Amino acid sequence: MPHLSPFNWILMPPFFFLMFIAFSSVIFFMKFYKILNLDFKSMKFMNNWNW
Repeated sequence: MPHLSPFNWILMPPFFFLMFIAFSSVIFFMKFYKILNLDFKSMKFMNNWNW
């Protein structure tokens, strides 16, 4: 009788890969936006102090 393992091995990795990509991209964009926001604020702060 046909085993389920190969089918799972074919079907599951793309799904997990897409889930991981979506999750990591969301976290990365949130961190990147936070870092960019902090950088922008600090640059504005430094410019206000410098000039």
